[in-house]
Amino acid sequence: MLKLNKMSDYAAVVINYMDKSNNDRLSTEQVSKSTGLPSPTVSKILHRLSSEGIVSSLRGRSGGYTLNREVSDISILEILQIFEGPIVLTDCLDEKGEACVFLSSCSIAGKWEVVSSTIKIVLENLTLKELFDPKMSKETLLNNINNKHIKFHSISEKDTSYDQ
Repeated sequence: MLKLNKMSDYAAVVINYMDKSNNDRLSTEQVSKSTGLPSPTVSKILHRLSSEGIVSSLRGRSGGYTLNREVSDISILEILQIFEGPIVLTDCLDEKGEACVFLSSCSIAGKWEVVSSTIKIVLENLTLKELFDPKMSKETLLNNINNKHIKFHSISEKDTSYDQ
């Protein structure tokens, strides 16, 4: 089963709460209490988001965390890559360059590349704002994706790169 880990899901919950807090400086405990997530989990998430520049932290009595960026400027792909690592569907697409041992005789590797690139492009073009908007229906979200006129690049037979 292809499934996100809990940290990715929880990170979205944390960022959503922070976005609704009017840019107030929030402690780990405040975020934990308001979201229902365990404090150690919130602490790990905020530390990771801070190291990636999505939130900023200030130590001390009046310290806490604030969002550095608007949720309209943060893609779902960015969050997933922070907490999941590279989005790779099969070994032949491993971004470390460790190709599958069957790659030279495989007839479907290039097609997996298309599937993987398509998923990445869609996730890159969806923002957390769209995910968080309570007024946005699933149908509207799908229409937004279609209206963005996402351009899927053409992959030549000789292209061995797996970049978007």
